Amino acid sequence: SGGDTATFDVESSKLFLVGSGFADLDVDFGVDLIGRSDIQIDWQDLIWDIDGDLNSDDLVADYTFSSSVTAAEILSDSRMEISFDSAALRAMSGFGEAGASDLIQISDFNGNGIHFLTDAAGNTADSLVTSSVPIEYTNYDSPSIISFDTINDQLDGLYGAETTSTIGLVASFSAPVQAGSFSVKLGEKTVQFSSSTTSDKFYGDYEITTASTENISDLNISSIVSGTSDVRGLYSGNLVSLSIPTGENLADNAQVSIDTLDPGTTISKVTYNNSTGKIVFAGSDFIDLGLALGTTLSTEEALSQFDWTSLTWKSGREKK
Repeated sequence: SGGDTATFDVESSKLFLVGSGFADLDVDFGVDLIGRSDIQIDWQDLIWDIDGDLNSDDLVADYTFSSSVTAAEILSDSRMEISFDSAALRAMSGFGEAGASDLIQISDFNGNGIHFLTDAAGNTADSLVTSSVPIEYTNYDSPSIISFDTINDQLDGLYGAETTSTIGLVASFSAPVQAGSFSVKLGEKTVQFSSSTTSDKFYGDYEITTASTENISDLNISSIVSGTSDVRGLYSGNLVSLSIPTGENLADNAQVSIDTLDPGTTISKVTYNNSTGKIVFAGSDFIDLGLALGTTLSTEEALSQFDWTSLTWKSGREKK
């Protein structure tokens, strides 16, 4: 038997070895080989070589199938199917990042003298003793951005410029992508989202400082300004098409408002109504306080916007 290529079905976690002479093993096609006595498979001889850089010191960093295979079938003279639990493989650093540079390596890695495939008569597939085949990937979707949000709901709210604040943001993809970055326009600022490892989430920070001069009622992303050549999908290594998802922009998922401008409110006249016990302030730009006209300040939170200790009634008889 000889191996020419390998194909990994991303959705089903099945590996297909494509070559010739599999019928020489003299087993029925489509029958699970796990646990059978008429054919011997040494799974320790099968290695998934991350980035195609396997050497004698690199085995720990690559993936062996010795404990994860759940089924194996010879489908035809040219095709073998291996089903396995790929969770540990997918979690490995570098998995799928280099596309076709990943390799399937077949050799007597453990040095036990038993080769990958041996038939019932003890004959080994000598053509597989030292075999290295490229991996192709099938049955996967190209990733896309599916949402923008704050990293947690506690970051929602109204921000001023009294202290420096950092609003943590997250861009979620439909599938993991390679390490990279891209930038978006948020208000008048450019914010970078990035990840240093393979991930389905990129993170960014929106900074508000005491020197900020912003007034934004609902923080939202207006455009993606860079990075369209820096974010690549797994498996193929193709560029990811970056766009703002409809209905999943930042303002759709979070409530962040920014007001760093001091109110221009002035008070020019004070009138006291003796019958109602109400004081009326007259002036200009009360709307700068961010309150709707006719709003009744009846809650502790609303009343806390005002420093009531700064308001003093002085008797006309008091000396100025």
